[in-house]
Amino acid sequence: MSNNIETSQSVDELIARTETCNCVDNQLFLTPSSAPTPLNTLSLVGKIVSTRNFIHTVIKDIVDKAWKPSLPIQVQRVDRNTFLFTFGHEVDRQLAYNRRPWTIKGLPDLWIGLKYEKLSELCYKCGTLGHAEKECFLRKALLSNQHGIRFPAFGEWVLFGGGDLDQLYTHLKGGLCEAPSSAMKILGWNCRGICNASTTRALRAIIKVQNPHCIFLCETKATDVRLEKLTRSIGFTEHVIISPKGRACGVCFFWSNSVNAKVIEFDVRTIVVSVHDEFCSWSLIGFYEPPYQAKKHKAWSNLHGLLQSLNNPWMCFGDFNVVMEEEEKEEGKRGSFSSPNFLKDLMFDLGAIDLGYFGNQFTWWNKRWGKGAIRE
Repeated sequence: MSNNIETSQSVDELIARTETCNCVDNQLFLTPSSAPTPLNTLSLVGKIVSTRNFIHTVIKDIVDKAWKPSLPIQVQRVDRNTFLFTFGHEVDRQLAYNRRPWTIKGLPDLWIGLKYEKLSELCYKCGTLGHAEKECFLRKALLSNQHGIRFPAFGEWVLFGGGDLDQLYTHLKGGLCEAPSSAMKILGWNCRGICNASTTRALRAIIKVQNPHCIFLCETKATDVRLEKLTRSIGFTEHVIISPKGRACGVCFFWSNSVNAKVIEFDVRTIVVSVHDEFCSWSLIGFYEPPYQAKKHKAWSNLHGLLQSLNNPWMCFGDFNVVMEEEEKEEGKRGSFSSPNFLKDLMFDLGAIDLGYFGNQFTWWNKRWGKGAIRE
Protein backbone atom coordinates (compact mmCIF):
# COMPACT_ATOMS: atom_id res chain seq x y z
CA MET A 1 0.00 0.00 0.00
CA SER A 2 2.88 2.33 0.80
CA ASN A 3 4.09 1.95 -2.76
CA ASN A 4 0.80 3.40 -4.15
CA ILE A 5 0.33 6.36 -1.83
CA GLU A 6 2.82 9.19 -1.54
CA THR A 7 4.21 9.97 1.94
CA SER A 8 2.79 13.55 1.83
CA GLN A 9 -0.75 12.18 1.64
CA SER A 10 -0.76 10.70 5.10
CA VAL A 11 -3.96 10.12 7.01
CA ASP A 12 -3.31 13.04 9.34
CA GLU A 13 -2.87 15.45 6.45
CA LEU A 14 -6.13 14.32 4.85
CA ILE A 15 -7.97 14.80 8.12
CA ALA A 16 -6.49 18.25 8.52
CA ARG A 17 -7.59 19.29 5.04
CA THR A 18 -11.07 17.93 5.62
CA GLU A 19 -11.49 19.97 8.79
CA THR A 20 -10.76 23.18 6.91
CA CYS A 21 -13.51 22.58 4.31
CA ASN A 22 -16.63 24.81 4.46
CA CYS A 23 -19.57 25.77 2.24
CA VAL A 24 -19.41 29.51 2.64
CA ASP A 25 -18.32 30.06 -0.93
CA ASN A 26 -20.74 27.54 -2.44
CA GLN A 27 -24.14 28.58 -1.11
CA LEU A 28 -27.27 27.46 -3.01
CA PHE A 29 -30.51 29.43 -2.86
CA LEU A 30 -33.66 27.26 -3.49
CA THR A 31 -36.86 28.90 -4.69
CA PRO A 32 -39.81 27.76 -2.57
CA SER A 33 -42.19 25.52 -4.49
CA SER A 34 -45.54 26.96 -5.60
CA ALA A 35 -48.81 25.84 -4.07
CA PRO A 36 -49.92 22.39 -5.22
CA THR A 37 -52.40 22.22 -8.08
CA PRO A 38 -55.98 22.04 -6.73
CA LEU A 39 -57.54 18.63 -7.26
CA ASN A 40 -60.62 20.12 -8.96
CA THR A 41 -58.46 21.30 -11.88
CA LEU A 42 -57.15 17.77 -12.33
CA SER A 43 -60.54 16.06 -12.29
CA LEU A 44 -63.22 15.14 -14.82
CA VAL A 45 -66.65 13.64 -14.29
CA GLY A 46 -67.77 11.09 -16.88
CA LYS A 47 -70.88 9.01 -17.44
CA ILE A 48 -71.11 5.68 -19.25
CA VAL A 49 -74.29 5.55 -21.36
CA SER A 50 -75.23 1.89 -21.07
CA THR A 51 -77.86 -0.36 -19.54
CA ARG A 52 -75.08 -2.37 -17.88
CA ASN A 53 -73.73 -1.39 -14.48
CA PHE A 54 -69.93 -0.87 -14.59
CA ILE A 55 -67.56 -0.93 -11.62
CA HIS A 56 -64.70 1.51 -11.22
CA THR A 57 -61.94 -1.09 -11.65
CA VAL A 58 -63.22 -2.02 -15.11
CA ILE A 59 -63.43 1.64 -16.12
CA LYS A 60 -59.89 2.25 -14.88
CA ASP A 61 -58.55 -0.57 -17.05
CA ILE A 62 -60.39 0.84 -20.05
CA VAL A 63 -59.21 4.45 -19.68
CA ASP A 64 -55.65 3.41 -18.93
CA LYS A 65 -55.51 1.65 -22.29
CA ALA A 66 -57.44 4.34 -24.15
CA TRP A 67 -55.81 7.50 -22.73
CA LYS A 68 -52.33 6.14 -21.87
CA PRO A 69 -51.62 8.76 -19.13
CA SER A 70 -48.09 9.62 -18.04
CA LEU A 71 -49.15 9.40 -14.37
CA PRO A 72 -51.67 7.04 -12.74
CA ILE A 73 -55.38 7.94 -12.82
CA GLN A 74 -57.68 7.51 -9.84
CA VAL A 75 -61.26 6.45 -10.66
CA GLN A 76 -63.99 6.92 -8.06
CA ARG A 77 -67.64 5.89 -8.45
CA VAL A 78 -70.06 8.80 -7.88
CA ASP A 79 -73.34 7.25 -8.99
CA ARG A 80 -74.55 4.47 -11.26
CA ASN A 81 -72.22 4.54 -14.30
CA THR A 82 -70.99 7.99 -13.21
CA PHE A 83 -67.33 8.29 -12.23
CA LEU A 84 -64.84 10.90 -11.02
CA PHE A 85 -61.47 10.76 -12.82
CA THR A 86 -58.55 12.36 -10.95
CA PHE A 87 -55.40 12.86 -13.01
CA GLY A 88 -51.83 13.19 -11.84
CA HIS A 89 -50.98 15.97 -14.31
CA GLU A 90 -52.83 18.71 -16.17
CA VAL A 91 -51.53 17.48 -19.53
CA ASP A 92 -53.15 14.06 -19.03
CA ARG A 93 -56.47 15.66 -18.11
CA GLN A 94 -56.41 17.96 -21.15
CA LEU A 95 -55.59 15.12 -23.54
CA ALA A 96 -58.48 13.02 -22.22
CA TYR A 97 -60.89 15.96 -22.36
CA ASN A 98 -60.05 16.97 -25.94
CA ARG A 99 -60.39 13.49 -27.40
CA ARG A 100 -63.57 12.41 -29.17
CA PRO A 101 -66.16 11.10 -28.58
CA TRP A 102 -65.68 11.78 -24.87
CA THR A 103 -67.22 15.26 -25.28
CA ILE A 104 -69.39 17.02 -27.84
CA LYS A 105 -67.81 20.40 -27.14
CA GLY A 106 -66.71 22.13 -30.30
CA LEU A 107 -68.65 19.92 -32.72
CA PRO A 108 -70.86 21.58 -35.38
CA ASP A 109 -74.60 21.98 -34.83
CA LEU A 110 -76.70 18.95 -35.73
CA TRP A 111 -80.22 19.45 -37.09
CA ILE A 112 -82.71 16.88 -35.81
CA GLY A 113 -86.18 16.45 -37.28
CA LEU A 114 -89.01 15.93 -34.77
CA LYS A 115 -92.52 14.68 -35.44
CA TYR A 116 -95.49 15.17 -33.09
CA GLU A 117 -98.30 12.64 -32.89
CA LYS A 118 -101.74 12.85 -31.28
CA LEU A 119 -101.28 16.28 -29.70
CA SER A 120 -104.55 18.12 -29.19
CA GLU A 121 -103.40 21.75 -29.31
CA LEU A 122 -99.99 22.83 -30.59
CA CYS A 123 -99.42 26.45 -31.53
CA TYR A 124 -97.64 26.63 -34.89
CA LYS A 125 -96.70 30.22 -34.13
CA CYS A 126 -94.75 29.94 -30.87
CA GLY A 127 -94.56 26.16 -30.39
CA THR A 128 -96.46 26.11 -27.08
CA LEU A 129 -98.72 23.22 -26.12
CA GLY A 130 -102.10 24.28 -24.79
CA HIS A 131 -103.44 26.89 -27.21
CA ALA A 132 -104.05 27.23 -30.94
CA GLU A 133 -102.32 29.60 -33.35
CA LYS A 134 -105.35 31.89 -33.65
CA GLU A 135 -105.25 32.44 -29.87
CA CYS A 136 -101.53 33.31 -29.81
CA PHE A 137 -100.40 36.96 -29.59
CA LEU A 138 -96.66 36.25 -29.71
CA ARG A 139 -94.42 36.80 -32.70
CA LYS A 140 -93.83 33.84 -35.00
CA ALA A 141 -90.70 31.95 -33.95
CA LEU A 142 -88.08 31.80 -36.71
CA LEU A 143 -84.92 29.74 -37.14
CA SER A 144 -81.89 30.10 -39.39
CA ASN A 145 -80.08 27.21 -41.05
CA GLN A 146 -76.36 26.99 -41.81
CA HIS A 147 -76.87 29.05 -45.00
CA GLY A 148 -78.48 31.95 -43.13
CA ILE A 149 -81.95 31.23 -44.51
CA ARG A 150 -84.72 31.99 -42.01
CA PHE A 151 -87.86 29.87 -41.77
CA PRO A 152 -90.69 29.29 -39.25
CA ALA A 153 -89.73 27.01 -36.39
CA PHE A 154 -93.18 25.41 -36.26
CA GLY A 155 -95.86 24.54 -38.79
CA GLU A 156 -98.20 21.79 -39.92
CA TRP A 157 -95.23 19.81 -41.23
CA VAL A 158 -94.39 18.79 -37.63
CA LEU A 159 -97.56 16.72 -37.56
CA PHE A 160 -97.24 12.96 -37.91
CA GLY A 161 -97.90 12.31 -41.59
CA GLY A 162 -96.66 15.72 -42.68
CA GLY A 163 -98.60 18.59 -44.12
CA ASP A 164 -98.32 21.40 -46.63
CA LEU A 165 -95.64 23.99 -46.02
CA ASP A 166 -96.83 27.55 -45.62
CA GLN A 167 -95.25 30.34 -47.62
CA LEU A 168 -91.81 30.91 -46.16
CA TYR A 169 -89.93 34.19 -46.12
CA THR A 170 -86.17 33.86 -46.35
CA HIS A 171 -83.44 36.42 -45.79
CA LEU A 172 -81.11 36.31 -48.78
CA LYS A 173 -78.53 38.70 -50.24
CA GLY A 174 -81.28 40.71 -51.88
CA GLY A 175 -83.18 41.12 -48.63
CA LEU A 176 -86.47 39.52 -47.64
CA CYS A 177 -88.06 37.65 -50.51
CA GLU A 178 -91.00 35.28 -50.77
CA ALA A 179 -90.29 31.64 -51.48
CA PRO A 180 -92.04 29.88 -54.38
CA SER A 181 -95.79 29.62 -53.88
CA SER A 182 -95.71 25.84 -54.32
CA ALA A 183 -93.08 23.26 -53.49
CA MET A 184 -91.79 20.72 -55.98
CA LYS A 185 -93.93 17.60 -55.98
CA ILE A 186 -92.06 14.33 -56.32
CA LEU A 187 -93.67 10.92 -56.87
CA GLY A 188 -91.92 7.64 -56.09
CA TRP A 189 -93.78 4.44 -56.95
CA ASN A 190 -92.89 0.76 -57.00
CA CYS A 191 -95.30 -0.12 -59.78
CA ARG A 192 -94.31 -3.84 -59.82
CA GLY A 193 -94.74 -3.93 -63.58
CA ILE A 194 -95.93 -1.09 -65.82
CA CYS A 195 -96.60 -3.35 -68.82
CA ASN A 196 -100.36 -3.73 -68.36
CA ALA A 197 -103.18 -1.32 -69.06
CA SER A 198 -104.53 -1.19 -65.47
CA THR A 199 -101.18 -0.06 -64.01
CA THR A 200 -100.80 2.56 -66.73
CA ARG A 201 -104.29 3.91 -66.00
CA ALA A 202 -103.47 4.03 -62.28
CA LEU A 203 -100.31 6.05 -63.01
CA ARG A 204 -102.26 8.51 -65.18
CA ALA A 205 -104.82 8.92 -62.40
CA ILE A 206 -102.11 9.64 -59.82
CA ILE A 207 -100.50 12.21 -62.12
CA LYS A 208 -103.85 13.90 -62.73
CA VAL A 209 -104.55 14.22 -58.99
CA GLN A 210 -101.05 14.93 -57.62
CA ASN A 211 -99.60 16.80 -60.64
CA PRO A 212 -95.99 15.83 -59.78
CA HIS A 213 -92.93 17.53 -61.26
CA CYS A 214 -90.70 14.42 -61.01
CA ILE A 215 -91.58 10.71 -61.11
CA PHE A 216 -89.37 7.77 -60.15
CA LEU A 217 -90.67 4.30 -61.04
CA CYS A 218 -89.00 1.08 -59.92
CA GLU A 219 -89.64 -2.55 -60.80
CA THR A 220 -90.99 -1.42 -64.18
CA LYS A 221 -90.40 -4.86 -65.76
CA ALA A 222 -90.97 -3.25 -69.15
CA THR A 223 -88.93 -2.76 -72.30
CA ASP A 224 -87.53 0.56 -73.47
CA VAL A 225 -90.11 0.70 -76.28
CA ARG A 226 -92.94 0.26 -73.80
CA LEU A 227 -91.61 2.95 -71.47
CA GLU A 228 -90.94 5.38 -74.34
CA LYS A 229 -94.59 5.02 -75.31
CA LEU A 230 -95.58 5.59 -71.68
CA THR A 231 -93.61 8.86 -71.46
CA ARG A 232 -95.47 10.27 -74.47
CA SER A 233 -98.85 9.24 -73.07
CA ILE A 234 -98.31 10.90 -69.66
CA GLY A 235 -96.70 14.06 -71.11
CA PHE A 236 -93.20 13.74 -69.63
CA THR A 237 -90.72 14.14 -72.48
CA GLU A 238 -87.64 14.44 -70.24
CA HIS A 239 -86.66 11.04 -68.92
CA VAL A 240 -83.99 8.40 -68.35
CA ILE A 241 -84.82 4.70 -68.63
CA ILE A 242 -82.82 1.75 -67.23
CA SER A 243 -83.96 -1.52 -68.75
CA PRO A 244 -84.68 -4.50 -66.49
CA LYS A 245 -82.48 -7.58 -66.45
CA GLY A 246 -84.79 -10.17 -67.89
CA ARG A 247 -88.12 -9.67 -66.14
CA ALA A 248 -86.71 -8.32 -62.87
CA CYS A 249 -86.08 -4.78 -61.65
CA GLY A 250 -85.95 -1.82 -64.08
CA VAL A 251 -86.10 1.85 -63.06
CA CYS A 252 -86.94 5.10 -64.83
CA PHE A 253 -87.03 8.80 -63.98
CA PHE A 254 -89.39 11.38 -65.56
CA TRP A 255 -89.44 15.14 -65.03
CA SER A 256 -91.51 17.95 -66.50
CA ASN A 257 -90.27 20.77 -68.73
CA SER A 258 -90.66 23.23 -65.83
CA VAL A 259 -87.78 21.54 -63.97
CA ASN A 260 -84.24 22.55 -64.95
CA ALA A 261 -82.52 19.20 -64.49
CA LYS A 262 -79.89 16.98 -66.06
CA VAL A 263 -78.83 13.41 -65.44
CA ILE A 264 -75.53 13.03 -63.54
CA GLU A 265 -75.20 9.24 -63.27
CA PHE A 266 -77.27 6.07 -63.09
CA ASP A 267 -77.12 2.31 -62.68
CA VAL A 268 -79.62 -0.53 -62.40
CA ARG A 269 -80.94 0.75 -59.03
CA THR A 270 -80.01 4.42 -58.76
CA ILE A 271 -80.61 7.53 -60.86
CA VAL A 272 -79.01 10.86 -59.90
CA VAL A 273 -80.38 14.11 -61.33
CA SER A 274 -78.98 17.61 -60.75
CA VAL A 275 -81.71 20.24 -60.29
CA HIS A 276 -81.10 23.99 -60.70
CA ASP A 277 -83.55 26.51 -59.23
CA GLU A 278 -83.45 30.19 -58.26
CA PHE A 279 -81.78 29.42 -54.92
CA CYS A 280 -79.14 26.78 -55.54
CA SER A 281 -78.18 23.61 -57.34
CA TRP A 282 -79.10 20.36 -55.60
CA SER A 283 -79.22 16.64 -56.35
CA LEU A 284 -82.28 14.41 -56.53
CA ILE A 285 -81.61 10.69 -56.18
CA GLY A 286 -84.07 7.92 -56.99
CA PHE A 287 -83.11 4.63 -55.32
CA TYR A 288 -84.49 1.11 -55.36
CA GLU A 289 -83.15 -1.36 -52.81
CA PRO A 290 -83.10 -4.99 -53.93
CA PRO A 291 -85.37 -7.23 -51.83
CA TYR A 292 -82.70 -9.94 -51.68
CA GLN A 293 -80.59 -9.95 -48.53
CA ALA A 294 -77.42 -10.98 -50.38
CA LYS A 295 -77.49 -7.82 -52.52
CA LYS A 296 -78.55 -5.31 -49.86
CA HIS A 297 -75.10 -4.59 -48.37
CA LYS A 298 -73.50 -3.73 -51.72
CA ALA A 299 -76.44 -1.55 -52.79
CA TRP A 300 -76.42 0.46 -49.55
CA SER A 301 -72.62 0.78 -49.58
CA ASN A 302 -72.77 2.24 -53.09
CA LEU A 303 -75.55 4.65 -52.08
CA HIS A 304 -73.63 5.73 -48.96
CA GLY A 305 -70.52 6.46 -51.01
CA LEU A 306 -72.55 8.37 -53.61
CA LEU A 307 -74.32 10.60 -51.10
CA GLN A 308 -71.10 11.22 -49.17
CA SER A 309 -69.40 12.43 -52.37
CA LEU A 310 -72.06 15.08 -53.10
CA ASN A 311 -71.04 18.63 -52.14
CA ASN A 312 -74.42 20.26 -52.72
CA PRO A 313 -77.75 19.62 -50.96
CA TRP A 314 -79.48 16.39 -51.90
CA MET A 315 -82.69 14.45 -51.43
CA CYS A 316 -83.04 10.70 -51.83
CA PHE A 317 -86.36 8.93 -52.33
CA GLY A 318 -87.76 5.72 -53.80
CA ASP A 319 -88.39 2.21 -52.48
CA PHE A 320 -85.92 1.42 -49.69
CA ASN A 321 -87.44 -1.99 -48.84
CA VAL A 322 -86.71 -1.45 -45.15
CA VAL A 323 -88.73 -0.79 -42.00
CA MET A 324 -87.28 2.07 -39.96
CA GLU A 325 -89.55 1.87 -36.90
CA GLU A 326 -91.92 -0.71 -35.44
CA GLU A 327 -94.88 1.56 -36.24
CA GLU A 328 -94.19 1.10 -39.97
CA LYS A 329 -95.21 -2.56 -39.84
CA GLU A 330 -98.60 -4.06 -39.03
CA GLU A 331 -98.72 -7.66 -37.79
CA GLY A 332 -96.10 -10.25 -38.71
CA LYS A 333 -92.68 -10.80 -37.16
CA ARG A 334 -91.01 -7.69 -35.82
CA GLY A 335 -87.46 -6.88 -36.80
CA SER A 336 -84.68 -7.82 -34.37
CA PHE A 337 -82.03 -5.42 -33.12
CA SER A 338 -79.33 -7.76 -34.47
CA SER A 339 -80.44 -7.40 -38.10
CA PRO A 340 -78.84 -4.38 -39.85
CA ASN A 341 -81.02 -1.38 -40.61
CA PHE A 342 -79.14 0.12 -43.53
CA LEU A 343 -81.38 3.18 -43.91
CA LYS A 344 -81.17 4.14 -40.24
CA ASP A 345 -77.39 3.71 -40.24
CA LEU A 346 -77.05 5.82 -43.39
CA MET A 347 -79.16 8.64 -41.96
CA PHE A 348 -77.13 8.62 -38.75
CA ASP A 349 -73.77 8.63 -40.55
CA LEU A 350 -74.67 11.42 -42.99
CA GLY A 351 -76.89 13.47 -40.66
CA ALA A 352 -79.87 13.08 -43.02
CA ILE A 353 -83.41 14.10 -42.05
CA ASP A 354 -86.59 12.15 -42.74
CA LEU A 355 -88.92 14.56 -44.56
CA GLY A 356 -91.93 12.31 -44.12
CA TYR A 357 -94.38 11.28 -46.81
CA PHE A 358 -97.83 11.98 -48.24
CA GLY A 359 -100.10 9.10 -49.12
CA ASN A 360 -100.80 5.61 -47.87
CA GLN A 361 -98.86 4.63 -44.76
CA PHE A 362 -98.32 1.07 -46.02
CA THR A 363 -96.98 0.28 -49.48
CA TRP A 364 -96.74 -3.52 -49.28
CA TRP A 365 -99.30 -6.20 -48.44
CA ASN A 366 -98.98 -10.01 -48.41
CA LYS A 367 -102.42 -10.33 -50.01
CA ARG A 368 -103.97 -12.09 -47.02
CA TRP A 369 -106.96 -11.20 -44.89
CA GLY A 370 -107.64 -11.39 -41.17
CA LYS A 371 -104.92 -12.28 -38.69
CA GLY A 372 -102.59 -13.46 -41.43
CA ALA A 373 -102.50 -10.05 -43.16
CA ILE A 374 -99.16 -8.23 -42.96
CA ARG A 375 -98.65 -4.67 -44.15
CA GLU A 376 -95.47 -2.61 -44.30
